[in-house]
Amino acid sequence: MSHYVHHVPGRVRIKSLAFKNNEENASLARSLFKDLAGVHAIELNGLTGSLLVRYDKSLLSSSKILGLLVANGFISHLPDLERRPA
Repeated sequence: MSHYVHHVPGRVRIKSLAFKNNEENASLARSLFKDLAGVHAIELNGLTGSLLVRYDKSLLSSSKILGLLVANGFISHLPDLERRPA
């Protein structure tokens, strides 16, 4: 499944077809993060397929968040967030 990720420490946005007009997947994604230590807020927009997770970067990493999405089939692979275009 294709996806797009935008990340700054403490905030990660994932756009995926898995969330677009799919309330079942949206509910599953919310439940993945709702009790995860370090998550401050979860925003999901079903019209755009966008999931925004705001988190405490001292308690949680974007890799952990993205890893949970990969493990649950919402995105297909873990993107390299460290690589920046020159």
